[in-house]
Amino acid sequence: MFARRDDHVTFGEYNNSGAGAWSSSRAKFATKLSSAVSISTVLGSSYSNWVDKSYL
Repeated sequence: MFARRDDHVTFGEYNNSGAGAWSSSRAKFATKLSSAVSISTVLGSSYSNWVDKSYL
């Protein structure tokens, strides 16, 4: 049997809508966020050194 790989995962959604948004089939570790999260919070403050800004 394989070890679970979602023990330390944070999956958050903010302002999600449409078909399937917050249906009962969401992963147990999914979290509905009350506000948006900045990119530097997710990737760290030095993200601009290694992220291609044309994709932001």
